[in-house]
Amino acid sequence: MREKLPDPNIDTARARLSTRSVVRHGLLAFVDQAIVSVAAFLPMLFVGKVSREELGVFSLAISSYWLVAGLGNALVWTPYTSRAARMSDQTRIRFRGDSAGLNLALSLGLAAVSAGIALSAQWVFPDEKWIGLFFLTFGLLVVSLNCREYVRRVYLADLRPDKLLALDIPISVAGILIIGMAFCFGMLNAQVAMFVTALVAVPGLATSYQHLVAGRTSLRKIGRLLVSNWKFSKWLLIVAVAWLASDGFIRWMLVGLKGKEAVGEFAGAFLIVSLVNPIIIAFTSFARSIASHKLAFGSSLDLTTDVFFALRWLVPVTSLGFLALCLVGNPLLNYLFGYEYGNQPLVVLLAAAVCLEAITVPLEATFVALEKGQSLTLIAVSRFVFSAGIACWTVPQYGVMGVAIAMLGRSILVLIAYSGVFFKMHRTLVAENCPQESEATPVGQPEEDLCATGSPQ
Repeated sequence: MREKLPDPNIDTARARLSTRSVVRHGLLAFVDQAIVSVAAFLPMLFVGKVSREELGVFSLAISSYWLVAGLGNALVWTPYTSRAARMSDQTRIRFRGDSAGLNLALSLGLAAVSAGIALSAQWVFPDEKWIGLFFLTFGLLVVSLNCREYVRRVYLADLRPDKLLALDIPISVAGILIIGMAFCFGMLNAQVAMFVTALVAVPGLATSYQHLVAGRTSLRKIGRLLVSNWKFSKWLLIVAVAWLASDGFIRWMLVGLKGKEAVGEFAGAFLIVSLVNPIIIAFTSFARSIASHKLAFGSSLDLTTDVFFALRWLVPVTSLGFLALCLVGNPLLNYLFGYEYGNQPLVVLLAAAVCLEAITVPLEATFVALEKGQSLTLIAVSRFVFSAGIACWTVPQYGVMGVAIAMLGRSILVLIAYSGVFFKMHRTLVAENCPQESEATPVGQPEEDLCATGSPQ
């Protein structure tokens, strides 16, 4: 049997985890997410100035996409993030190509489902003509955005924020310019905004094809990858479906009971609160990537200890963010969208919900890196049951405020659940890895320092 030679790529990956590199990658990831968030916010602002109904439809399309994207996150993006850090460059190229093929197949399948809904809508909802056109355009949106998001996750997982910026800047600028011009010429509505959003994301599809070619992907290899990913992804898939059902149930309930204008009112307030999303989303993706790399070259205790101390600064930062949104959120909403959108209690409730869920980001990233699928599933299912139960009571009575109440309730539940499981897991790892007091431990060992201080040196 041949002796396994040292892998030079391991040293490269270790170098990427140096403190200076981590800070640089993190800053570039935040800058990129800020650009992407601005490019998502401005089209919403333009559509919102057309009417609340158009904003309601467009925001429903974008929010529905991000819910459906959870399927790709479970089956493709997260397995790549978790495993690519431990691969050599050549193996990673093949893995990247197979992942691109699986992502494209999933996207086309979701587009076919969307087209089927569009064709059946004319019989199921004969008085709601907008639904059929909505789902036809939504199918295009899913394919284009799914491929773009796959490429973004690959660059984040590979710690290549330079390539991430090169992808996102042209797409963001093009989307803002085209939708802005359509608004100036009086041609903008929800369907136009959806089509333009899908069109400008086509470079992600082209890059996915390049990955397919470079990885020499075949249908057989894509099938093998799906089987391989399924062992871990089956848990994340249940999580994604639970999140999809939770958010989708509340938003579509609001459409059915209160109409498109109510969704537009909710979308305006949520957009203002989502100004903190560049931090939250970038921190989510970056935390998952760093967690996977740290686990590849360290221990589970190293990872949970780092997360434990990260929470010490994350809590006060999110608290300051909440206070800032409470002070300036509603005035900013009135200024940007108009006084018909203003709703201070709605902004406060949504700000509390978003900031509480931000605290769970490093906890969730740790569970994903450690492949704690059962815990993720139980929390996600509980989230759905709890939020749906509250929404069935609050939305019919309070409309958009009922949606905010349901979101805040589930955020509190999720934070309590994640925190309880995480701290129990951390104490267990400390007990398993730290020497007992009765055992002699050489002075100066890393284990000694870790057990004494609670953090790696």
